[in-house]
Amino acid sequence: MPRLVIRAGAGLGRDQVLGVAPCVLGRDPGVDFVLEDALASRRHARITAQGGAWFLEDLGSTNGTLVNDRRITRVQLADGDTVRIGGTALAFIQKGLLG
Repeated sequence: MPRLVIRAGAGLGRDQVLGVAPCVLGRDPGVDFVLEDALASRRHARITAQGGAWFLEDLGSTNGTLVNDRRITRVQLADGDTVRIGGTALAFIQKGLLG
């Protein structure tokens, strides 16, 4: 199963397996993947699966969402992409294991 892994910032090494339901990321304790980052919005971004592909969408966050250092509103993710939310960097892992 695809997953997100925190590679830099608070929670280093934590991961979230992605399933068929959308995954919301942010500071709010009620989201699917809570980020301990003051620069993240409460409901910052959402990952969804559509037709075998994975998409990341910014949810109108204050500080924006970056994928591979480019600010996005919505983008299709590829294996190994780096997602930056505030001071947190996450790796999108779709295949195999990341060492």
